[in-house]
Amino acid sequence: MAFNKSVSNKKKRALRRDPQASPRNRLIFFFAVVVAAFVALAVILGYYMIFAADFYAEKATAQQTRDVPLVADRGQIYDSNMNSMAINEAMKTLWVRPEKVKEKEEKDPGFAQDMADTIAVILGDMSTEDVYKVMTSDSKYTKIKKYVDSDKAEELQKAIKDGKVVGCELTDIVRRYYPMGSLACQIIGTTDDDNVGISGLEMYYDKYLNGNPGRWIRSTDVSGRKLTNGIEKYYAADDGRSIVLTIDEVIQHFTEQALQQVYLNTGALRTMAI
Repeated sequence: MAFNKSVSNKKKRALRRDPQASPRNRLIFFFAVVVAAFVALAVILGYYMIFAADFYAEKATAQQTRDVPLVADRGQIYDSNMNSMAINEAMKTLWVRPEKVKEKEEKDPGFAQDMADTIAVILGDMSTEDVYKVMTSDSKYTKIKKYVDSDKAEELQKAIKDGKVVGCELTDIVRRYYPMGSLACQIIGTTDDDNVGISGLEMYYDKYLNGNPGRWIRSTDVSGRKLTNGIEKYYAADDGRSIVLTIDEVIQHFTEQALQQVYLNTGALRTMAI
């Protein structure tokens, strides 16, 4: 018992000598944890700022840089009297950012359905369901409709301005158009949706008619808005060359009429003229 009393007395004397020992120890422990956390943070930041800096800098540049292709105007095709037989028609392509639509839908439930109905009515050849499916997809930036004529594009712009349509924009596009219809169509040929010749003279002279596309490189934020101090480089497209045929559209018209009459009168498998 004497020994236990002796130990107890020593503890009491120690506490009397340093009554703040326990709080100080807790403070030292807390300080050590904070220092360790700052050291760990410094190491992590050092890794990202020094060793991985190039990798993340390239990744940031790629995310902030938008490379917009500029389509060259395809060369026109004329007859011998410089009457247009194949020209380019200015159209629009309607694009949408689904995330913007979803953000608006969260604030105003039912907006997406109304917006899809508005776009479908203006376009006329797409159902509300098809438009809704595209504009609520998981894509960041996707196409709703290619080849929108100027009248419909004006209506869409008005709907965007009035707030009935959000997250959409219209970009320029060119479609091949044949003002004389099917006249000399076997000779002139046609192009695909990308304005690449796939038959006739359109295909044979495609490398001359097509030209060289340009590029518009600019820095944008996540919403596609231009950054004030970002880079911007514009490389103009080199338009294609036009060609003039030896065909006279008047002679061609009467020749085709005569061939059609012979075809109907004789029941021939096919008719042709030189």
